[in-house]
Amino acid sequence: AGTANAAYSYPGDANHEASDDNQDFTIDKASSTTVVSCPAGPYTYTGLALTPCTASYFGAGGLSGSLTPSYLNNTNAGSATVTASYAGDANHNGSAGSAGFTITKAPSTTVVTCPASALFTGLALTPCSAAVTGAGSLSGSVTVTYLSNTFPGTASATATYAGDTNHFGSTDTKTFTIIGYTLFGFYQPVDMGMLNTVKGGSTVPLKFEIFQGATELTNVSAVKGFKATITNCMAFIDVPADAIEITSTGGTSLRYDGSGGQFIQNWQTPKTPGVCYSVSMTTQDGSVLYAHFKLK
Repeated sequence: AGTANAAYSYPGDANHEASDDNQDFTIDKASSTTVVSCPAGPYTYTGLALTPCTASYFGAGGLSGSLTPSYLNNTNAGSATVTASYAGDANHNGSAGSAGFTITKAPSTTVVTCPASALFTGLALTPCSAAVTGAGSLSGSVTVTYLSNTFPGTASATATYAGDTNHFGSTDTKTFTIIGYTLFGFYQPVDMGMLNTVKGGSTVPLKFEIFQGATELTNVSAVKGFKATITNCMAFIDVPADAIEITSTGGTSLRYDGSGGQFIQNWQTPKTPGVCYSVSMTTQDGSVLYAHFKLK
C-alpha cells in the first residue's frame, strides 16, 4: 500500500527519436476482519470472571492472527459483552468485532438442622437453624418457620432462601419430635388398672409424679387440671375391684409434697353410693392419668 510508479522508455529507431514517460498511482490498504467467537455454553455463575471466548483477524495477502478479547459484565449473572480490535498494519486497515454470552444463575442449597427431639416446655420450641450456601462464596443464615412446635408430637421446621442476583432460591424442611411429660401414678392407696371402691363422701389422695425428661417437676403449674366423670359401672364388669383402705382429710388444693417427692390432690368423693367415676389428671402437655372408682 502506498504510491507506486510505472515508467517506460522507447530507445528510438532509424526514423524516430527516443522517448520515455512515467505515471504514479496509489495502492490503498486492504480491509481486515476481526471475529470474536464464544462457545454455545451454558455458562453458570461461579463467582469468577468467565473468559470462554476467542478472537482472530484475517485479510488479503494471507493476513491472519489471534487477538486477546476484552470482557464486560462477565462475572455476575446476566449478559456479558466481548470485544476485540485489530489495529491494522502497513497494508491493512484496522477492524473490530464483538459477541456476547449469557451467564445464568447458579443453584443455592438451603439446609435446616434440627435436633432429633426437644422436651415440651409449654412454649413454642425453636431449636432449629438453617443456612444457605452456593457458588461464589454464598453463605449465610436463613430464617426458620415452624409448624406444630408447641405440643408433643412431630413438629416441622422450614427455611426458604429467596435467591439473589446470582443464585436461584432453595428450600428445606426437617422435622423433630416434641416429647411430652412422663407421668407416674396414681400411687397407693389408688390402684391403677382396677376399679377402686371407696365410701362416698371420703377424701381420696391422688398421688403422682411428673418428669420433663430426667427432671422431676415440682411446680403445680405443670398440672392443667383434674376431672371426675360419671361412667357406666357396667364398663368395669370384668375389671377387678379393689377397696381403698386409706383415705385422707384436709384441703383439696393441689400441692407438691417435698418430703414424699410427689404431687398430692385430695379428691372429695361425692355421696352417691353405687355410682362409678373416672378421675383424670391432665398436665399442660396433654398427658393424662386415669383412675376408676365405685362409690359405696
